[in-house]
Amino acid sequence: MASTHVNNYLDLDEENDELSFLQESLEQINQLSQRGTRILAHFDQRLVRLESLVQPIRQSSQSLGTLQQNVNDTIDALKNMMKYFDCVREEEPVINQGPQENDLLPYLRSINNLQLANDFVAQVNMRSADRLTKQIRKLLEKGLEHLNDLFRKWLQQYSTPIDPTQYDSPLDIPRPPPATLRLLEMLVTYLSTSETETGTRIDYGATLYDIRSTYVIKSMEPLIAATDNVRTQASATMYQKGTSPVILMTSGLIKLAQAEKDFIETIMPGTIAEEVFLKTVKPVVARYLKSIEGLLQVAKRSIQTEKFMLFDVFETLKHYQSELDRALNLTPAEKKTLANLMASISTPIMTSFAEYMEEARQMTKLGMPQDGTISEFSSSVLNHMKRLLDHQETVESMMVTLGDGHWGSASVNTVRKTFSGEAILKHYFQDLLRLLVGSLESKTKGSKRQEVTIVFLMNNFHYIYKTISQSRLREILGEHDLQNYEGLDWKYQEQYCRIWAGCVAYLVDDPTGPGGLKHKLVGADKMTIKDKFKHFNGTLEDVIRAQQSCTIPDPELRQMLLDRVRQLLIPAYVSFMEKYQHTEFAKNSGKYVRYSQDSLDRILQSVFK
Repeated sequence: MASTHVNNYLDLDEENDELSFLQESLEQINQLSQRGTRILAHFDQRLVRLESLVQPIRQSSQSLGTLQQNVNDTIDALKNMMKYFDCVREEEPVINQGPQENDLLPYLRSINNLQLANDFVAQVNMRSADRLTKQIRKLLEKGLEHLNDLFRKWLQQYSTPIDPTQYDSPLDIPRPPPATLRLLEMLVTYLSTSETETGTRIDYGATLYDIRSTYVIKSMEPLIAATDNVRTQASATMYQKGTSPVILMTSGLIKLAQAEKDFIETIMPGTIAEEVFLKTVKPVVARYLKSIEGLLQVAKRSIQTEKFMLFDVFETLKHYQSELDRALNLTPAEKKTLANLMASISTPIMTSFAEYMEEARQMTKLGMPQDGTISEFSSSVLNHMKRLLDHQETVESMMVTLGDGHWGSASVNTVRKTFSGEAILKHYFQDLLRLLVGSLESKTKGSKRQEVTIVFLMNNFHYIYKTISQSRLREILGEHDLQNYEGLDWKYQEQYCRIWAGCVAYLVDDPTGPGGLKHKLVGADKMTIKDKFKHFNGTLEDVIRAQQSCTIPDPELRQMLLDRVRQLLIPAYVSFMEKYQHTEFAKNSGKYVRYSQDSLDRILQSVFK
């Protein structure tokens, strides 16, 4: 127990010693902390004083940095400026040498450098740079002129005249290759800056339309000359539809203009392209309109011979009117001129209907041809009608405007209230044919040449019927009119065959004569047979003689008539000849029996050659 107390006492003493030690240590730590605090406070005071000393230095350093950057920037700017000031010296050799066609980029690079220098000098606005500005602009102007020369050269290289009629469409017309087109477009881009860059405008548009307008004119010259030749030379043959040089001239001009417009728009900006294109085609448009106007003036002086050419010209202009406007960008004045030309063409055509009717009335006074061939009047009327049908739509529209029956000839003029173009045209044809038929029949009255008269009427009415039946006239006139002319054709063919039938009348036996009896021929019978052969021979010779003075121009009609005459004459003659040639009707029967079957056939065939 006592030992336990002793131990507790010792433990307490140890703890007291340890507590004293800790207190002493804390005291020392406290002293050290106070000393540290005093030191830190002193450092803080020194740092504040140091900061007050360093702040001006730092501010000075920042100002120096800014000044250094400004100096560097100024040096860079001066270097850049010197580059522009040296531009003339560096680029002058390149500009003086001129562009190389196979390597254009170095030259364009020099032009770019000069343009940049020009822009820079203009911005800095230094009085001391005035001399430099003049040098740059002068050199730049020289460079752009070289580009314009190259532009001209390339244009001329690809502006060889062509024949536009040899190409089916504008896309087929030759143009520079794509690479050249791009180079031309690039040149235009540079040349378009000439006025703003140099103060002097290089008119590259004039360069283009000078060259290309010459190209267009020379390409069209043969077609225009062909039209002018029609104006100055009398037509040796009847005009054939579709042969007017105006047709080729118009279609060729449209194709050429469309190709030219596409070419110019490819290398030039829109507004400038339109202006340049108008100037390019203006000369050829003027030549085109003048050529047609001259042709019209000549045609008016001989309208009846030239009207069908005018029909072609009018229909060509009408057909291409809108295309001409689109392809050529016609000005209001040019549109008016074209419209006036069309009106000037339509007026004489419309009056030609009445004028031809009057001409037909005058042709009724023509005499009958000596050989009974087709009358000039017949061929004129039928050809006139057929050729009008080549322009049926135009003719009908004009006749509706003219009015039904207003042909101007009192002998056939009947004003009707008809509004169908086809009906009016039919009436016009019927009036012409009525005038023709009356004239043909009146010419034969009182004629002493019966054979020629019949051949004349047969030829003409067969020609009328055949022409109508084998052409579009049949559709216009109708089957009723056609049957009337067929009847007249057949009527005069029958009359013609009756001329030959007069020969056959002598080959018919009298039933009470020798042909019907079985006894030996007596004197009266012999005389009858002699007379029949004699009259047959004489009549045949007269008919052949009369026929030889006539002409049947239609080979089909001749063959048809030959077949009918042979069928009419040869069987009757052969039958009569075979019956009596071996009888004793005459001591010299060869005097009366002049023809064999073959010889008679040959004679007939020779007559109808």
